[in-house]
Amino acid sequence: MAVIGVDVTSRTPFAEGRSFGAAGAYERIDGIFTFAVDPTHEANQGIIDLALAPREADGRARFASDFTLLVPVDSALGNRRLIVDVVNRGRRQVVPTFNLAVPNRQGSAGIPVGDGFLFQRGYSVASVGWQSDVYRSDMLLGIDAPIAYEGGKPVRGQVVIEIRPDTVQHTRLLANRVHRPYPVVDIDDPTARLLVREWEDGPYEDVPRSHWSFAKESPEGVVPSNEHV
Repeated sequence: MAVIGVDVTSRTPFAEGRSFGAAGAYERIDGIFTFAVDPTHEANQGIIDLALAPREADGRARFASDFTLLVPVDSALGNRRLIVDVVNRGRRQVVPTFNLAVPNRQGSAGIPVGDGFLFQRGYSVASVGWQSDVYRSDMLLGIDAPIAYEGGKPVRGQVVIEIRPDTVQHTRLLANRVHRPYPVVDIDDPTARLLVREWEDGPYEDVPRSHWSFAKESPEGVVPSNEHV
């Protein structure tokens, strides 16, 4: 995998230009990385359906990802080490974790300085989005993943969505928590299944199709929805 393009969308002083010891002031760079990946490479064989992604003339598939980079303004003052933050559900988490700052569980465009631990020691930090179901914004980093094609058409098939409720609920979004849902093609599909189990790795049981529907609760009652169950 290689980064073949960098589109910088903003470049600003970090922490209002505050100096961090010998590393000096930092800057924040936001933008989009463009990647090229070889579906035939041994390291990529575990990526499901990557072989079905469109490829360019060089035989590699392309995708783009949001990034935020924090680096010393004077690169000579840094320690020449980069921490890559594979973000948690779109949220930049490495800096708040290492710098003992209170993280924003909902995601935030800002990055708290905390005690400045990483910056006092000259580390650079790159936060990179990796989830295609994240609603991309200044607060959340995501990825523009390639679409899998088969026979010249986008691949269609069953999708498994795991729901782990911790309260009594009658409606759930067909998504990982509050991320982008997987819409149902046919809300009346008789082959759709709802499976339940009592504990992690326990046996599955089918809920009869007549006992549930693709729908959601509303002020007008239960209404059909291709994004809810």
